[in-house]
Amino acid sequence: MTNKTKTLPVWAIPDIHGEIDLLNNLLSQLRAERAFDPKYSAGVFFLGDLVDRGPSPARVIEMVRFLMDRHPGHVRCLYGNHENFLVQNCRHPIRARGRSECDRYLWNLNGGDTTLRSFDGQIPLDVAEWVESLPSVIHFEEFFFTHAPVLKRHIEEEGWQEDVDNLMWAKTRKDFGDRIASEIDDLANLSEVFGRKTINVCGHQHGLNRGFMSVGPRLNLRTGTFMLDSGAGCWEHAPLIAMDVRNLKILYATKLA
Repeated sequence: MTNKTKTLPVWAIPDIHGEIDLLNNLLSQLRAERAFDPKYSAGVFFLGDLVDRGPSPARVIEMVRFLMDRHPGHVRCLYGNHENFLVQNCRHPIRARGRSECDRYLWNLNGGDTTLRSFDGQIPLDVAEWVESLPSVIHFEEFFFTHAPVLKRHIEEEGWQEDVDNLMWAKTRKDFGDRIASEIDDLANLSEVFGRKTINVCGHQHGLNRGFMSVGPRLNLRTGTFMLDSGAGCWEHAPLIAMDVRNLKILYATKLA
């Protein structure tokens, strides 16, 4: 890795949840930043949860697949808990990863009805296979991309990097409403784990319904954890963001006038 490469932006996009208009807005800004040109960007990483809740999950998947095909190795995408919902309920003989189980009723409670409608009631086999092929972890240079944050209690377990349930579902106690709990006590410091500078970049955990009313990233510099989910698809006016996690530049796409 050259000195120039070490300074190139590394773009991360958290949970989109079917919000195709926000995604298209954000992609226009990313193109203006030359984010898809390897001369000007080290990579673009989608952090999972492309589907459910928002109006157009099928179009979001189509767009992300197009970007990955057009920019192989430069654009990558993680498998989130809502991708797991989709695979478990797609009616194809594909085995969903992890131990968690979700029936159709629970999926609908979490926004799966919009995904089914966007695919006219049936998930195509090629879509389900593509979703299931997505990785649960991407370790790229100094960044450790996961859908959910890595917690201290997980790294004490053998094989924690393969425990996809935790990497899809984990949340800190504060996000579950414990306002006294310190996220520093919950979040793992991966620099200590790997013995070199490592930043955990994740989505999954926003504070819109936990009293934070935060529509931007939450950066815990003491543990090296960047929680980027801004609540897109979960709240009517929540934005979608992209963040250059190397240089701490943030782009916002919003529905507000």
